[in-house]
Amino acid sequence: MLMKNKNLSSKRPETSKEPVLRTFSEDFGAVDIPQPSTPPLTIYAEQPLHTSKDMNVITIGQGVVFSGKVIKAESIVLEGTADGEILAKTVEISAAGSLDGTVQCDTLIVAGAFSGKAAVLGSLSVKRTGKITGKISYGSLSVEDGGAVLGTLEQGGTKSLPAEPLEALGDKILKPA
Repeated sequence: MLMKNKNLSSKRPETSKEPVLRTFSEDFGAVDIPQPSTPPLTIYAEQPLHTSKDMNVITIGQGVVFSGKVIKAESIVLEGTADGEILAKTVEISAAGSLDGTVQCDTLIVAGAFSGKAAVLGSLSVKRTGKITGKISYGSLSVEDGGAVLGTLEQGGTKSLPAEPLEALGDKILKPA
């Protein structure tokens, strides 16, 4: 048995008689398309992230673990953990970063932990939070109060630190282009 609700109207609501979208205009060929109220989102940023001279920069972020070889880079910034071999112009280990391996570079800045062998042709800088353990050859040395250097230090050249797989590339890569 069906019952009717006496309070509700059975009539449909009135619809507007105005056209929402005209399909054809007066010239019988153009279609009216409504314009979006906001411009579409851009997918790419207007400015490039790096300039062309910064394209050889590698950053290993905090919490990232890297293992392997970096054979040619302008600059490496290490905020995470890495082990392996690095050949670059500048290597910077942040206070949260650590590196265990072999390094050949012009400049080494250590604010975190480094252990292994390093051949630094230019300046070696150990910050107050930095700790170096291993065999290090350097051009010039700077150690801030609180920084620690444990191991063997030798001033000048890379003669005592063979970088076995990278030795042939070392002189070519580290020289300015």
